[in-house]
Amino acid sequence: MDSSRPPSTTTTRSNKILFALLLLIFATSFAVRLYKLDSQTLECDEFYTIPAATGHQYVYLTSEGDGPRPDLPTTTSEYRKLLTPDDGLGLGAVRSVLKRNVHLPLYFYVMHYWVGWFGTSAWSLRFPSAFFGALAAVMIFLLGKELFTPLVGIVSMIFLAFAPEQIYFAQQARMYTLLTFLVVTSTYLLVLALRRPESKWLFFGYAIVSIAGLYTHYEYVFCLAAQTAFLWLVGPEARRNWRRWLTTQLLIALAFSPWVLISLAQKKSSPEVIAWANG
Repeated sequence: MDSSRPPSTTTTRSNKILFALLLLIFATSFAVRLYKLDSQTLECDEFYTIPAATGHQYVYLTSEGDGPRPDLPTTTSEYRKLLTPDDGLGLGAVRSVLKRNVHLPLYFYVMHYWVGWFGTSAWSLRFPSAFFGALAAVMIFLLGKELFTPLVGIVSMIFLAFAPEQIYFAQQARMYTLLTFLVVTSTYLLVLALRRPESKWLFFGYAIVSIAGLYTHYEYVFCLAAQTAFLWLVGPEARRNWRRWLTTQLLIALAFSPWVLISLAQKKSSPEVIAWANG
């Protein structure tokens, strides 16, 4: 009688070990990103996140020399008091702030609700970045596993989880780790859609994540360009399903076109920001 274990039992055990390893790496990378998250004061770019998320337009000085200039606080603590998120300002106010600086809105929309729930402390402001940074490591595991093997996925996850620059940006109240998460996720969905062209939901998911990436940071354009070049120049699967891929990319372009018009209008009408709170 053969005493060896059935293949299904071996596979189940391997999957459990793999899941436990993934959970350990994710938890450790998340803990590293949370370690001393508020040990340093907010930097200037991080301070921009507060008015952009809360919709406080009046904290700016403009280049218009003939108009009255609002009083600005002289310390960061006084500055923060002006930016309380509980005064009823909505997403319309957030858009008004962003018109003064052509930042893409998705991250600040997310932070608008986040600071409304959890406040504007340094720890609270940086927590979403830490979370998206750890989540990006999970997504790169899935991408490596789909393209190659689970071992490649694990190694890729470790590299991304503990890369010094990734940890650095995960401890800043800015959109960079969200951008990383969306780049890796869209690439993963692209690979799945190429391998399973019968699934309309994969194409739809890829389009949604790509739109989110475009509305997060302008550098996502380079990711989208590389993916598009691969689709039409390298990957024969796209040419075999050209109608579906063309529809997907047209959807992405149409969804982003309103912001292109907004940014062009902003350059003509928005006064330049030339001063900031001192401290």
